[in-house]
Amino acid sequence: AVDTDLNKAAMLIEAPLVFQFIEHTFCAYFTFEVIIRFLAYKEKKHCLGDAWFVFDSVLVLMMIIETWIFGVILGLLGNTGSARPGS
Repeated sequence: AVDTDLNKAAMLIEAPLVFQFIEHTFCAYFTFEVIIRFLAYKEKKHCLGDAWFVFDSVLVLMMIIETWIFGVILGLLGNTGSARPGS
């Protein structure tokens, strides 16, 4: 709710550094958690049978795409997201 209330930037790369830091920290933490959970399986194929692991992995993948991949792509394209929805 704090991010929604105080961060007026349309894109993460335009947000104040505190919001960028928190977003990257959450993304790194949850990525680390999924990796540790994956490594805990003796037989790695069994992770696909754990619905919660698959669900969490999909959420983390979407977070990685939104936080890190889109940031790199938009940075390379030079798009700063100046056209905000509703403006």
